Amino acid sequence: MLRLMAPKGERLLGSRNLTATFGSSECNVLVSLANMGLPTGFITLLPDNEITHSFKKELRSFEVDTNFIIKKEGRFGVYYIEQGSNMRSTKVIYDRDYSSVSLGKPGDIDWEKAFEDTYWYHISGITPALSESLCDLAFESVLCADKMNIPISFDLNYRGKLWKWGKSPCDIIPKFTEKASVIIGTEEDFNTCLGVEGKSPNEILSKAKEICPKAETLSIINVQSKSANYKIWKGEMLFKGNYYESEEYTIYNIYDGIGGGDAFSAGLIYAQNNFDEGESIINFAICAGLMKYTFVGDYNLATVEDILNVMKGNKGSINR
Repeated sequence: MLRLMAPKGERLLGSRNLTATFGSSECNVLVSLANMGLPTGFITLLPDNEITHSFKKELRSFEVDTNFIIKKEGRFGVYYIEQGSNMRSTKVIYDRDYSSVSLGKPGDIDWEKAFEDTYWYHISGITPALSESLCDLAFESVLCADKMNIPISFDLNYRGKLWKWGKSPCDIIPKFTEKASVIIGTEEDFNTCLGVEGKSPNEILSKAKEICPKAETLSIINVQSKSANYKIWKGEMLFKGNYYESEEYTIYNIYDGIGGGDAFSAGLIYAQNNFDEGESIINFAICAGLMKYTFVGDYNLATVEDILNVMKGNKGSINR
């Protein structure tokens, strides 16, 4: 998507200047993973225009493969941000109706060809939320990846403003997560998308495991928002039958509050493919999420070394 943001401290509709950047949930994950040194590729549907060309050029600058960005009628989706401050919340306005990807339908993408040489597939709950036809196309991708024995990570990523086509997340999301190896979300996501409730994150994850038996990893991002600029983060994870929790981190003076969950997802994917211990996996993921708050835009530009430094206790001292 094209992201248009008002200058910090200004109202969206009262500003004469909007900063234009790119981003979207799955795309953010891919850029993060590319910055961590993993080969990545973006699969989507976009119009053939100058905005798409600029977007593809930017992705290639991060070494994200764009060969499966397919031309499709429609428009380039947009979202607008008014950054919050202290007690004033950040506001997001979506403008995605009739975008090329929302017009997607089964058969638009040759998934077997797209998944050649693929070792991991990531998708989020935002995609099936956009339209019924796109939901069917997205489920087609999950069935194909599962058939090809490609591990699937699914970020529940509930966005109430996007579910407008007649179905609730609980009607749709479980058929995706039953194929997933990794499931990620907040406590609200697990409740809204899977109908799972509990008195603790461990109980929620255990109940989710019962209805998603294929999932080897289920993780909760536990975020306490003290203000728009001040949050407390902690990660909780059920991994191979064992429960792990990260250290608790407090972050002040958030530079940009969008994209932390996507950075967490990327960190979890990277860590699961590179670490053996559950404690290291969840701590790497939570530190990746925290690092996103230090960058402007949707993307987390942190390297593996940056994230490991935070895990080692470096809280902003000069590295020299």
